[in-house]
Amino acid sequence: MIKSVFLAVILSVLPASAFAEDEARLAAVLSYADWCASCQVLDPKLEEVRAAGPIEGVRFVRLDYTDRTSANYFAQADEAGVGSAVRGHFQRGVRTGMLLLIDLDDGEVVGDVRRTATVEEIQAALRSAAADA
Repeated sequence: MIKSVFLAVILSVLPASAFAEDEARLAAVLSYADWCASCQVLDPKLEEVRAAGPIEGVRFVRLDYTDRTSANYFAQADEAGVGSAVRGHFQRGVRTGMLLLIDLDDGEVVGDVRRTATVEEIQAALRSAAADA
């Protein structure tokens, strides 16, 4: 529990760009907000995935929409190098509680992961999408 809380505090303080891994082909972009019930389910699963060790070719990004300010949210996406893909995906408004899988070569969203996915399903989705990117 303490490890989980500590990791959550670190993740909430670091900018999106702090999660960049070298040689990434895929960005796993968490669309997050403190008030989002789906985020409260998905976030601990992602912490568990990250704690299990790096996944080759995957860069994790966390975009915080807690303040419900689209300009701030998209600025974070731009800083992380995924702004175009995120804007294209959320043309009708930002949604939270999902992990977008973005191919960094072509800037396209190639999939997403929702709160119902298990840790094992998340790991498999990330490995598969990274291999295809």
